[in-house]
Amino acid sequence: MRNLLGRRAGVALTLSVLVAALVAGVAVAQQPTSGATRGAVAHSSKSKRGPRGPRGPVGPHGLNGSAGPQGGQGPAGPQGPAGPAGPAGVAIPLIFKAQVSTSNTRIFEWGGLLINASCSSGGATSLSGVSEIEGSLVRATDVVTGAAEITNNTKLNDQFTLTPGGAENNYILTYLGGNGSSIVTGNYGLANGGMRLVNVSCAVFGTMQIAAG
Repeated sequence: MRNLLGRRAGVALTLSVLVAALVAGVAVAQQPTSGATRGAVAHSSKSKRGPRGPRGPVGPHGLNGSAGPQGGQGPAGPQGPAGPAGPAGVAIPLIFKAQVSTSNTRIFEWGGLLINASCSSGGATSLSGVSEIEGSLVRATDVVTGAAEITNNTKLNDQFTLTPGGAENNYILTYLGGNGSSIVTGNYGLANGGMRLVNVSCAVFGTMQIAAG
């Protein structure tokens, strides 16, 4: 009986030793795997990056973008300086010398204005204008008496005096053609007889200025 109990106790002890050995073996077998993993991680972390490669060529230029919307109008700039004075008008002599009984004679024509002069049988000088463009404007004034011939809207071939009052005085004339651009100005005097000029009974003398506006 004692021998049987001793053998059972020995068997139990042997089993215990075997189980302990198996547990220890499993633990020892797992340790190298964990260490290998740590070693691989450590080896990976210690690896060095290679040198930087050369820069590649510049890529092709991209397409132009679409034009943006037009901006608003900027403020007006400052006014520029005044330009140089224009050239002076052309001076044209206005001259009429005649004996008595001289009919209408053309002495000036430009810009739609025709000027005729005549000398009556009694030696009276007459100076008249003819509008060759309808709608013309006329101002003829005796600078001494102030007598004036004023027309704002001539008809075609209208005739008007350029010596209002007919006195032997000086006169000024301002004319604007019906085309709106032909400008004529005049400064002239009138004489009726009593002159020492040979064979001259009537005279008109002065200058005309013409311009285009």
